[in-house]
Amino acid sequence: MTARDYQDLLEFSDCWLRLGVLTEEQLFSLGREFTRSEPQPTEHFRYYVFREYLASHRPLRSAMAEALYELWKQDPDGSMGRAMMYDIVELP
Repeated sequence: MTARDYQDLLEFSDCWLRLGVLTEEQLFSLGREFTRSEPQPTEHFRYYVFREYLASHRPLRSAMAEALYELWKQDPDGSMGRAMMYDIVELP
């Protein structure tokens, strides 16, 4: 499978890659895991990547926090998108 195939399969928008929240290496790793494991909701993979990014990029620049805040609006799963929004709003 191509990176685009995994991106579509896991429902990552182009913005995830453009912002650097998701790397192509992560995408291939997650895509392989997704196709080999029991079916899981794709939002679990997106939220994992999001939380990993937040944990490893502190303090977060305000411009990036704003971009991530916009990212949640694009997520196909409204509940997961709102969880992302709350995580950003609660940042110090």
